[in-house]
This record gives sequence, structure tokens and C-alpha cells, in this order.
Amino acid sequence: MGGRARRRGARGRRGCGVSGDGAPTPRTPAPAPADPPRADVAVVGAGAAGLCAAIHAARAAPAGARVVVVDGQARPGRKILVSGGGRCNVLPAEDDPSAFHTGGSPHLVRRVLAAFPLDAQAGWFERDLGVPLRVEEETRK
Repeated sequence: MGGRARRRGARGRRGCGVSGDGAPTPRTPAPAPADPPRADVAVVGAGAAGLCAAIHAARAAPAGARVVVVDGQARPGRKILVSGGGRCNVLPAEDDPSAFHTGGSPHLVRRVLAAFPLDAQAGWFERDLGVPLRVEEETRK
């Protein structure tokens, strides 16, 4: 070991402060975290539903309100891009409640589809968001 003692520095084990004589010293408090960003509405999850919810919330909020989206993924919305085999399949070509499979109530599926019909959904993407849609004739998607 060469006779040279190695000093642990100002902090001892597990972050305790240690004085020159080995006696414990008071721990220096960690700096206070910066104030988190202000948000009037926070949407948790940046998948298709979360991003749609954030868009609707931002449009419905009063002027100056801040809507934030919080997600655990590094690239929010990425899974949307790979839907439909990489072609970003966002809507079915036909409004057919029997094509939707759920462990819940089929009546609920019909009610949800009736509340936001397919032509209104397509209009939301194309008119409101400026996202052109097209139907692939071979798959009808």
C-alpha cells in the first residue's frame, strides 16, 4: 500500500460529513430543487389518447393557460408512428361497431362511436390538425 493513507474527503460513508478528527459533522442540506414548471392542465401519457386530450384541453382552456404532457418515454407519440406497420394507421375506413373487440360493454362501444362519428374524426385530423388522411384500398384502412 506504500504507506500512504487515503482520505475519503469531506463526506464519509453514506453522505455523512466527517471532521478532521473523525467526529460526525452536520450534513449540508441539498440545494432546493428549482420550481417545477407551472401548468394549469397536466396530461399524463403521450400516446394517441394523451396527445388528443392535450390538444382538446389546450383549445378549451382560457387564454394564457398552460397545458403540459408528461410521459415516461424519451420520444412521446412514437408508437403512433409505427401503428399500421409503419404507416400510422389512425382510423378505420368504416364505422362498424362489431369490428371493435372489448372485454367491456358492446353498448359502450356503440355509444362512444356515436358520440364522435368517423366523419367527424377524419375532419378533426384533416381540417383542425392539418393532417391529410388516405384510405389504402387493399387493406381498407
